[in-house]
Amino acid sequence: MGNKSKTVMKKATISFLILAFLTGCATSPDKISATYVSPVQYQGYTCNQIEQELARVERKVFEVSGKQKGEADKDAAAMAIGLILFWPALFFLAGEDRKDELARLKGEIEALECIAIQKECNIATALQKKSSKENVEKSLASIPKEVTDDKGYKAKLRHIPKELLGSDVKEMVEEYNFFVKDLNEEGNFSNDFVDNGDGTITDRSTELMWQKKGSSSELNYSQAKKYVAQLNEVNYLAYNDWRIPTLEELCSLLECKVNKRGQHISSLFEGTQSKCWSEDHFKGLAGSAIALHHHIVNFTNGKTDEVIIEDIHDGDGIAQTLPHFVRTVRTIK
Repeated sequence: MGNKSKTVMKKATISFLILAFLTGCATSPDKISATYVSPVQYQGYTCNQIEQELARVERKVFEVSGKQKGEADKDAAAMAIGLILFWPALFFLAGEDRKDELARLKGEIEALECIAIQKECNIATALQKKSSKENVEKSLASIPKEVTDDKGYKAKLRHIPKELLGSDVKEMVEEYNFFVKDLNEEGNFSNDFVDNGDGTITDRSTELMWQKKGSSSELNYSQAKKYVAQLNEVNYLAYNDWRIPTLEELCSLLECKVNKRGQHISSLFEGTQSKCWSEDHFKGLAGSAIALHHHIVNFTNGKTDEVIIEDIHDGDGIAQTLPHFVRTVRTIK
């Protein structure tokens, strides 16, 4: 091979290596955009807690930014040397790029700032000057607003489980004008749903936050309790106060018109969870024995029902419990 051919080959190889390693260079911190983080997870924070968390995250950003800048500077130096000395220095470009971590932290700061502005914390004025009006309004639009004025309908639904007999259920349905097909077919409860974009839906009319999907399979009552306990144990979506809803909370989701899936619930919700457990209960006959029943809501037929929570053995045979889905709820504080 002639000298000219060797020179061309060498240049081509250098160009290829430079191109390959350019994609591995660490990005400068100021060029890393924030990843979207939902402000909803901070809605339960007090202003003092927001300021403390904001300070903590900002310290972390400062720390990670310094390391990211160091990696970017090191990569730039290695590239410059590599252009002169060829390939050995280029292999130093495989440093620790913390781009994703920094992007997430920047997103957390934006979310905290937005919730501070919404709650009108002491730092809100300074934050509003810092942020452009367009960005603030865009972010605030994704936060479920609390219904605090008298003009907005707000129903305080019971969240503590209780014993409910058939007459109690009918009275409750009529009190809130819930649609329940066999009890109040003309009912039309007014919801104000917001899809939070993080797997939850907020009803601003009741100040309740719901799972969008719920359990992926049907569970007996004991399994349903364990499912909720596991959600709280892992701090699901940054909350640890999820619970099985009361019957009136669950009935508030019933709609008189069916959605495209043929269910009496807003199409914002996942449709798999057709029959859901409530925590309200009563003691009644199962065969010839007295057993504890729990109320459920059937979103397919738009009715409530009652099921025993454990198998009952009596002289007439076995009365078996049936599994149902769980759609957990939490109260916005």
